[in-house]
Amino acid sequence: MEKDKTAQSLVVLLDQYKADRNPLTTLALMTGMPKATFYLIEEHHNGTPNQTATKNSQYWRTFQTKDDKQYLQTFTSLDKASAQLSEGADANVQHLNFNQIALMVMNDANALEGYVVDPEHSNAKFNRNIIEKIWRYA
Repeated sequence: MEKDKTAQSLVVLLDQYKADRNPLTTLALMTGMPKATFYLIEEHHNGTPNQTATKNSQYWRTFQTKDDKQYLQTFTSLDKASAQLSEGADANVQHLNFNQIALMVMNDANALEGYVVDPEHSNAKFNRNIIEKIWRYA
């Protein structure tokens, strides 16, 4: 229950930030993000252009921008992540916190620009520079 509350709080912070980008909403987002937990889709095959592998050969579903940058797909609820799984897919949903995701993005071995929150809904992108700032601030 607490995890869902954290995710809902993040959605509220994202909405407030998108509606009015000012120092207060920026600060709220930067202090709220390190407390956030997300759901990611882990795929269990050799990977395709829409996945990025970490060192231990886990393939995480990614989002590719028009300029060919890869962002991890993250979701604020299990329902949103599960809705992205096709029937019979060799994949599962994993629950990770901000620190785990930040380490994946900041690892130069991974070709990740950042992560995107709820790509089908809020589509909020956090690039490596923002993630590093949040990491240092937290």
